[in-house]
Order: sequence, then structure tokens, then C-alpha cells
Amino acid sequence: MFPGYSTMFKDELGFIHLYFFPGIDDEGNLYYRDLDLSNCTIKYEKILNEDNSKEYIFEKSNILKITCKLLDNKGNLHIEELTL
Repeated sequence: MFPGYSTMFKDELGFIHLYFFPGIDDEGNLYYRDLDLSNCTIKYEKILNEDNSKEYIFEKSNILKITCKLLDNKGNLHIEELTL
């Protein structure tokens, strides 16, 4: 098992990044379901990586907190509050 996680950071240009790795369970399946940013009103660029991780780069630089509501593959909700 590789645990899933999300993190946020500010790059040298001041842009906020949200990095999400869904993790892998003991059966080789993704542990967390994909992020749903359909209600996000801030413009962002999405980068898909070969390891199923995703990086979101937001155009707005004054984001201080992001709350991620993550559903695992069993339907359990996990909440992570990310702050700078």
C-alpha cells in the first residue's frame, strides 16, 4: 500500500499549487477517488502525471487554505485542510 495525500505550496512566482496523489491500496487499486474541482471558481492549470498524481496550478496567488474532501475506494470520507 502507498498512502494517498494532498499538499499545497507556493512556487517562486507566487502561484499556488495543489498536488494530489491518490495512493494505491493492497489490491493495486487507487485508494482515493479523483478530485472534483467542478465548483472551483478560480482558474487553474491541471497537470496529469504518469503515477496518477495530479498537480493543479491556480492563477490566484492569495489562497491561504484549501479543504480537500477525499473519498476512499470504500466510500469513506477523509478531510484534509491544507494551509500555507
